[in-house]
Amino acid sequence: LIGVSITIAAFVQSLGWEKSRVEIAFHEASQDRILLIQREIENSLGIIQDIASFFEASEIVDRREFRKFVGPVLKNRAGIKALQWVPVVLDDDKFAFIKEAQKSFPPFKIIDGESFEKQIESPKRPIYYPILYIQPYQSNKTQLGSNMDASPIVSILLNKAELTRTMQVSSGISLTSKTGEKKGIVVAVPVYFKKTKLKETSTHTIPRIRGFAIGIFYIGDIIEYALENLRSGGIDLYFYQNHSNADKELLYSHRSRLRKNHEPNSEIMNLNKAYSQHISAGNQKWEVKSHPIIEKFNIKTMNSWIILSGGLAITFLLTIYLST
Repeated sequence: LIGVSITIAAFVQSLGWEKSRVEIAFHEASQDRILLIQREIENSLGIIQDIASFFEASEIVDRREFRKFVGPVLKNRAGIKALQWVPVVLDDDKFAFIKEAQKSFPPFKIIDGESFEKQIESPKRPIYYPILYIQPYQSNKTQLGSNMDASPIVSILLNKAELTRTMQVSSGISLTSKTGEKKGIVVAVPVYFKKTKLKETSTHTIPRIRGFAIGIFYIGDIIEYALENLRSGGIDLYFYQNHSNADKELLYSHRSRLRKNHEPNSEIMNLNKAYSQHISAGNQKWEVKSHPIIEKFNIKTMNSWIILSGGLAITFLLTIYLST
C-alpha cells in the first residue's frame, strides 16, 4: 500500500510539473511576441510625434523638406499607408492658402475627402483641414487637398486631439490597399503656434492650433514586421478592439508560420491552452489572445508513465520479496 501510494503520488506530481513547464513556456513565448509588437506599435506612433516636433521647431516647412524628413522612415518602417501634414485653414485665409500651395503643386484645391476624382471643392466651412503634404507621394497624390474634416471618424479624432493637446489614435477602420481591404488606424498629433506668433485682427483671432501631423497605418503590416525576424514558435495571435466582451471586433489575426493548414479550424475553440494580454496603441486598448497550434506545447507524459510503471514494478518485487 505504501509503495503504490508513493508511486501514484510521484506520477501525479510529475504530470503537474510537466503541465506547469509547458504552460510557462507557452506564456513566455506569447509574452515575448506581444512585447515585440507593443514596441513596434510605439515606434510607429513615435514617427508621427517626430513629424509634429519637426513642424514645431520650424516656422516654415516646404514640400521638399517634408519629403526629405520622412524619406528614411518610409524606407525602414513597415505598415505606413500615408504620412501627412494637415494645416488648419480659416475660411478668411482660404484663398491665400490655396494660392501659396499652388506654387509647389499647381492643381491644388481644397476638396471633400471622398470626392477627388470628381474634383468637387469642399463646401464653405469656418475651418478647413486640407492635406498639404503627403508621403509616399505616388500612391497617395490623389489625396492632396482632401479636407480631412469631411470624414466623421477623422473629424472627431482631430477635435479630440486639439482639445486634449495630445496624440490621438482612432479605433480600427477599414483601409484600401493593393491586396484588398485591411484594418488600420489613423494617428493625429496637434501642432500649435508659438505664443509669439499669435496675432489678432478686427474679425478673428488666428487659432493657436497650426495643424496636425497625421499617420495612417496598416495594423497587420506592423505586427508582421515586428515578428518577421523572430523564430516561429507555433503560436497564433488574435488582436481585438477592447470593447465589451459581447461585441469585440477582430482587428487582425497572425497565423503561425509552422501551421501546415494556414486556416485554423474549430481546434481553437476547443483549445484549453490560451493566453490573454492587453496592449496599448496610444489611447486605444487592444486585447491580444494567443493560442498554440496542435503540434506545439503539448504535455509529454512519457516520463510520468515511466515513473508509474517503474514504481509499481519495484513495489511488486518488494512485495514478493517480503512475502517470501
